[in-house]
Amino acid sequence: MATIWPVCTENLNPNVVVMKVFGTHNGQFRLFNSGNGVIDGEPGFPLELLRVIEAAKERDKINRAAEVARKVILDRMKKLTPRERQVLDFVIKGLLNKQIGSALGIHEKTIKVHRARVFQKMGVKTVAELVRMTVGISEQTGTA
Repeated sequence: MATIWPVCTENLNPNVVVMKVFGTHNGQFRLFNSGNGVIDGEPGFPLELLRVIEAAKERDKINRAAEVARKVILDRMKKLTPRERQVLDFVIKGLLNKQIGSALGIHEKTIKVHRARVFQKMGVKTVAELVRMTVGISEQTGTA
């Protein structure tokens, strides 16, 4: 018989601890934990079980925080106009305003305006912050 304790209930990848009991006469068990491998135990092994559950809860807490941050970034990106999104993609690739303007067929001054709006809407002050914020997001959304 196996008992499953999901550590989260939302549409996230939950950390799960599965405890399989091999017969009730001696109380031996094996823990299958998504992050800590397999642990065999004997009766009176509750501290190890608690350690594994706490580790799963901590990983879940970290994963939830990362997911919330990702959703905030995606929400900010949804506020960008299509042109601002194009400029964002070029900025995070490291292109200069003049190069972006040439690629999009618009004046450098216009790129500066779009770039300033991107920074404002994304809530950043530097290109480094913008790159850190959007790294991985562009690959997930199929752009850049």
